[in-house]
This record gives sequence, structure tokens and C-alpha cells, in this order.
Amino acid sequence: MRIKLTTIFYLLFAAISVFAQDLSNEYKVISINKKVNEIPYENPYQSPLENYIARMYLWIDGKNDTIHSETIKARMGQSAKPYPQKDAEIALNSDIEQIIIYRDSIGLIFRKENSNSGSYLVGMSQWENGKWLGIGEDICFAKNINEAKQYIETKAIGILNRLRRFEQLKIVSTDTIAFIDYLKTNSREPVRYLLDKLKNTRLVIYGEVHFRKNSWGLLRELMKTPEFSETTGRVFFELSACAQPAFDRFYNNETKDVNIILDIFRKEEITGWPDKNMYDCLVDLWDINQKLPDEKKIKVIATEYQRTFYHEITSKQQYDSIESRRLDRDEIMAECIENHISKSNDKRNNLFIVGRSHAYKSPALTRGGLQINGLSAGYILSEKLGKENVFSIFTHSASTTNEGHLHGKFRNGLFDFVFAETGNKPIAFDLVDSPFGNEPFDGSAEIWFDIKAGTYANNYDGYIFLQPIQEELNNYLFPELYSDEYIDEIKRRAKIIGTETNIYFGIELRNLNRTELLDNMKKEDGEKRWKDL
Repeated sequence: MRIKLTTIFYLLFAAISVFAQDLSNEYKVISINKKVNEIPYENPYQSPLENYIARMYLWIDGKNDTIHSETIKARMGQSAKPYPQKDAEIALNSDIEQIIIYRDSIGLIFRKENSNSGSYLVGMSQWENGKWLGIGEDICFAKNINEAKQYIETKAIGILNRLRRFEQLKIVSTDTIAFIDYLKTNSREPVRYLLDKLKNTRLVIYGEVHFRKNSWGLLRELMKTPEFSETTGRVFFELSACAQPAFDRFYNNETKDVNIILDIFRKEEITGWPDKNMYDCLVDLWDINQKLPDEKKIKVIATEYQRTFYHEITSKQQYDSIESRRLDRDEIMAECIENHISKSNDKRNNLFIVGRSHAYKSPALTRGGLQINGLSAGYILSEKLGKENVFSIFTHSASTTNEGHLHGKFRNGLFDFVFAETGNKPIAFDLVDSPFGNEPFDGSAEIWFDIKAGTYANNYDGYIFLQPIQEELNNYLFPELYSDEYIDEIKRRAKIIGTETNIYFGIELRNLNRTELLDNMKKEDGEKRWKDL
């Protein structure tokens, strides 16, 4: 598919056009007005246009994009399939109208696939380490380039801030003695640390990484202490709010009917929520409540947006209609928690167990499929309840994205080195006024390049280390969840939605069966979780 283009690059020396919207002199506006397949390139690092054209040919060919910036590594997936011939022809015959270069550092390339459309595709590149590198493609909704001023200014300034943030993150402290000395005098045993925070703070947010036995083990140990029920009246979980009647029924029953909890987990996702350790924690709370008087029982509250439809769908149209709802998970969780806290007569404090990317307190923005406004639940709750009334905790792990991409270790391994030097024992400590807290935050790929992310202390109040990440094992085995009836239900959902060929633990959903599924889970269970470090 690649067209051989050997002519030297000349377009950046074309006449600079006069922009009707009168951009400042920080911007260079260069007219191109050529089709993609008419534009020569030799070196993809030499200019923003060459970089974008080279990347387009990689995308069209279905090849791995290797000329992108480190700042978007978190969003790069596996190689895509080559474009169908018709789509390839459309892309190659699309028009590159203009390039906008901001401060000689940011390049925005405006491309139209249809001259009559009301939008542009915008190829984006930035000057990084002496090279032009790609940072993705965006959509600008404008009929012509002169309508795009606000988009250009907002996008260019935002990208430049990300580039500056990238430079900040590259600087890692070398004063390891300061970190070691801090832990020697300020770290505590994690359970005692959590109990102290729950005793003294209206809301403690425990930012977890899903499917971790050691993390849920810590929480289960915490909940079994006599002090826990004295300090904590409510535990909020990142589970669908539609499950609340089922939770109430489970905890009010005199008989422990675990099928109620299993049913909740089976409705939580299209293929269920296979976190055995979370399940065990919820069952533990029933046992704990049986030993408590009514006024001391612990309330379990589900906070997430409604997910009831997975088991109710009967058509693809119905599924698509529900999926198209515009919701914001973090706003929903925050509103649920604030309502319960403000309306409750229980003077005990509260614990919120939630994925780490929902727990940070800075105003940095993350954009997920159901995070429309981009503010985290931790930030929203801190604003609603007061920052002094919310204590958010970061749990140590490898550096991963929400999609599971692995990026290595925090602060280029600095934290892991310090934990090893102090014995690799489970510890917890405050981040404020600490060398850990003063480090630029790189704990979440969803926000680490947002200039507003700041430091670790800007995002979290506490930090918990449980074990060396190279020793942590997978923990997926959950046989109770996968009854034969539920396997049939997963296959029914997949057929309606159109995901029958999706792979789940090595099996296409249309061929799912309990025996093979559990066998495959056993193979992964006990393997090193971060084995690619």
C-alpha cells in the first residue's frame, strides 16, 4: 500500500498564509492544499507534516505505529488491520489544507476527506527530544479553517502544556537517602494506619488496582478488627447502584445466601465481574455484621451507574440505545456518596473502595467512555465535603493504564528501590511534606501528562506498599461465578451484542464452556502479574 515518495520535503517553506481569524505571532500558518498521496516525505522526524503522512501510511497498511510520542504511549494498542481498499483510497485522496505550528513545538495538520463536510481531521505532532513525533489525530468541527480559531488555540496550548509536563516527569530525584530516612521515621503498619485515618477523617478513599489478592487481603484484615465497626459506618463499593436492594436483602438475611452476591457480580459486566477477592470481602462483611448490635452494623452501599441492562437485553437496538446514554461515572459515584453521608444520622466515618483512577484529588482531567467531564470522584468529593474531610490513598503497583497496558515502574523505579532498601515490608505513610509526595505524579497514565496533575501529594494523601511488584501473582480463579446457566447467559448476551468472536480467557464467547474456562483460569492463576517488567 505504501507509495514510494523520494522528493525532498519542501512544503514548510511554502508561503505563509494570512489567517482571517488573526492568530498571534506565536503561530505559523502554512498553506498546503495537496492530497495525501501528492505529498512527499523522507524523514518522519523532520517536520510535523512528514511525521503525520508517515503515520497515515502505517495506519493504512495496518502496521505498528513506531513514530509516536512517549506522551501517548499509554493509548497505543496493538497493530490494526490494514484499511479496506475503499477506505485507503479515501484517506490517500483526502486533502491536507493547512498546517498550524505553535511556538515551533506543536504541529496541527488540517485534513478533509470530504470538501463539503463540516469537520476536519487534525493530525497532531510535537517537537520532542530533537524530533517531530506523532501525538494522535483529532476532529475539529468547523466548515473551514477560519472557523477553527478557538479550537486551534485551545488544542495548541493544551498540547504544549503536556509537552512541558513530559519534561517535568523525566527529572527523577537521585537523593534516595531522603526517601529512606523518611520511611524509617514516618511509615506505619497498613492496618493501624487505615484505622487511624478512619477514626479521624469523614471519608477515606482507598484507591485500588482491580483483582489484587494482597490489597483485598489488607481490607479484609482491616474490617475484621474490633475498631473498624467503631469508626466506620458505611463502606462504599464501585458496583452498580441498581444492586442496592440485593445488597440490603443479603445483609438483612439471617441466613448467608451468597447466591445474592454472585447474582450481583453476574450482572455487573457483560461477562460478569470476576474479582473473587472483592466477593470474599463482601461475604466477610455479612459475618462481621452478625456479631454486631443493630446500631453498629456496617452498611454496604453500591455507588456506580446503573448496569441492569446486561441481563435484560433482547435486541442489539435495545443494547445500543442504552449504551448511548451520556453518563459520568465519577459524578454519579460522588453524588451517591455525598447524599448518604449528608443524610445519615450515623456519626461514624466512611470508607470508599474504588479503582485508583477515580480516587485522585487534583483537578486533572481524564477522558474515559463514561467520564464525560473528566473530573475524578476524589476531586468532586473533596470539593463537596471539604479537602480536610477526605483522605485519599494510593496503593503501590506497576505502572499500568485502565486498559491494562504496562509501562514499568513509578518514577523510573525510584519508589521500588527505596521500598527494597527499607526491607520490602508492608508500610503506609503520608505523602504531604514527604519526598514521595514532592515527586511529579506518574501514577496514572490517564492523567500523568496533564499539567494540573502536579505531584503525588496533589493527588493523594497517603501511600500504601504491600509487596514487591515482581512477586505479585495473578488471582483470577472464581469457579462459583461460572455456573453452566451463567455461561449460557454470557453466550446469549454476546450473540445479541455481536461480540461472539471476542476472546475471554483464550476462548471465543460463542464457544464458552465452564470446564475449558476454569482450566484456562487455572493456567493464569498463580502466574506473575507483572512478568513483563
